[in-house]
Amino acid sequence: MRRKILFLFTSVVLCTFLPAQNQKPFVISDSSFKKELLPLDELWLIKNGDDKTWAQKDFQDAYWDTCYSSLDFDEKGETIFKGRAWLRFHFVLDTSLSNVPLSFMIDNPGAAEIYVDGRLIHSLGNVDAEKKFSLRAIPLSLPLMYSGKHVLAVRYSNKNFRELYEDYFDFSPGFTIYFAKESQALESLNYKSHLSYSITLSLGIFFITLSFLHFLLYLFYRKQKTNLYYSAFVFLLSGIFIIPSIASHVNNPETSLKMGYDLFYCLPFFFCSLVAMLYYLLFTKLGKVVWWMLAAIPFVLLSKYFFSFRVSGLISFGYIFSCVVASLSIVISGLKQKKEGAGIIGAGSLFFLLFLLVIIIRNMLGYGTFIALDLKSTGEYFILILMILAVMSIPLSMSVYLARDFAKTNRRLESKLQEVEELSEKNLQQEKEKQKYLESQKELLEQQVAERTSEIMHQKIELETKNKEVTDSIRYASRIQRALLPMEKYIEKVLKKRK
Repeated sequence: MRRKILFLFTSVVLCTFLPAQNQKPFVISDSSFKKELLPLDELWLIKNGDDKTWAQKDFQDAYWDTCYSSLDFDEKGETIFKGRAWLRFHFVLDTSLSNVPLSFMIDNPGAAEIYVDGRLIHSLGNVDAEKKFSLRAIPLSLPLMYSGKHVLAVRYSNKNFRELYEDYFDFSPGFTIYFAKESQALESLNYKSHLSYSITLSLGIFFITLSFLHFLLYLFYRKQKTNLYYSAFVFLLSGIFIIPSIASHVNNPETSLKMGYDLFYCLPFFFCSLVAMLYYLLFTKLGKVVWWMLAAIPFVLLSKYFFSFRVSGLISFGYIFSCVVASLSIVISGLKQKKEGAGIIGAGSLFFLLFLLVIIIRNMLGYGTFIALDLKSTGEYFILILMILAVMSIPLSMSVYLARDFAKTNRRLESKLQEVEELSEKNLQQEKEKQKYLESQKELLEQQVAERTSEIMHQKIELETKNKEVTDSIRYASRIQRALLPMEKYIEKVLKKRK
């Protein structure tokens, strides 16, 4: 009996005064910062509930559970985190970093209070009111610390994490903290953040301006529908850059998360517009494949509401993959048929689709969607330039194609204009000759009319003369006749006698 009591007493003492077996202090020295950021990716101590005494440095936490600060779900969707908890991290600061200014960064989708050795140093949101606040790529200062043991405690709240997990499958309800040396990291981190933001936002603004320009060209000349399809494609491409830029500067983590995942469901429109644009460019019409792709978009979008995020994500991925295959088929068919401009469009499209294929393969292998660059060497800048060119390959090839088409149209118009000018000059010369001929004919007719009129007047005079002569002759004969015939009275008298 005494042995059992002694054993229990010894166990309680060990659990109370000894640290957890898996929680050996994490040693941080100057050599730990091989990179600019030092992730605290070791196991943390966690206890659900809320008690501010748990922030104290000397609080006995040996009996607490252990987990990673990201609070990842297991295969069954379960987690040790219940919605509000305290997490503690023990570390030892080496003498090489004694009184050296340090900072930290936190990717935080919830509300948190950060304590170092029991002292509150930063509040992100409001834990009591469940008001979430997130900082991305913004270093926060740490108080100067002497060498030796320290405790980093986080009072953390994220009560609706299960709802977010159901809506966004790969959502982790926890946080991730990185340490950095202020003298080396702050300027570089700010530079990277601003560089990434500037590049994505600049590309977005460039594409939306290009979209507006080609839409105006379509409004002025609606027979050329190429400008309309290209405008729609570039407008959707601009959203892929502008929306993440805005989301990265939204301090509400849920809003930022929703914007990022809602953008994922805008991709079917983008890839459908790519298929439509390529088909119309190379074949001047919209084929059946375009209409099938367009008809499938509502099903892809509605899958978000009827299936889990994993299933709807697979459906969206299948749709995007189908659009990529259709685009490749259209480009290859155009090259085989030697369609005009197929080489220019095909080069840009194949480069862009190859870039997409690399991203998809990286995602499938678990390396993430985006390629992280430290930008420390010329080679990394070269890779960044290649990435930008890959994104801009289709717009650039389309711009070259449309510029080439515009130049050819101008040359044709110049040729037609020259033909019209030559024809106009020829018609003008013929008109002058015709006018001259008409004038000469008019003079001839006037002369003929004058001669005919003179002839008629002469004939009139002759007729009048002859008529006068005849009239005079008749009058003269009448006088002779009256002179030869007896008097009328005499004749009447003779006639009366005979009766």
